Amino acid sequence: MAILAPSSSGSGGSNLNWGIKDQPAIPGTYVGVVLDCLEATIKNQFAKTEDDPKERNVCRWLIAYLNDDDEICLAQSREMTQSGNESSHLFAFLKGLLGQDPVFDNEYDYLGEVGRPCMVNIGQGKSAKGTIYPVVNGVSVITKRLAGGAPDPHEIEVPGGRRSEVQYEAPKAPAKTKAKAKAKAKPVEDDLDDNPFG
Repeated sequence: MAILAPSSSGSGGSNLNWGIKDQPAIPGTYVGVVLDCLEATIKNQFAKTEDDPKERNVCRWLIAYLNDDDEICLAQSREMTQSGNESSHLFAFLKGLLGQDPVFDNEYDYLGEVGRPCMVNIGQGKSAKGTIYPVVNGVSVITKRLAGGAPDPHEIEVPGGRRSEVQYEAPKAPAKTKAKAKAKAKPVEDDLDDNPFG
């Protein structure tokens, strides 16, 4: 369960990940879906005083998206401190996903967003060994029509097994209709007289 109350926390890193390998790292914005979320409690490397927390809770998101060849690709977010502070990375991620500020009211569980379609901005990261890999730079809310083209989270295998169950059920996309042609404006007599091409 991932219910947060407003708080602030430090930063730092761990090796929390899905062990994803051999994924294309082509920057761009794609139709995607929130596939999974990892959570962990790690040592707070930046604790400086006795009063600083010795541990901190972090999370990382896994997004599945369709590339330009309609292949399902996976990318993970950077690690985020589980913080409801408005300046936190988690707050920014959820705000993009929802299209509005998340309300951390001791009832909202952000794991309920697993399965939510989204637009995902993919960038490139570089490992210490020089390997280029895809990284989620951000997500944004998606229209119902575009969400219909998102990968189905129930049909995608999560490397190492799913950590969070799919809870969000996307609404059905509206039926496609043919675009209506705009009515042509009738030329006014003055337009015809002043027409330099005519």
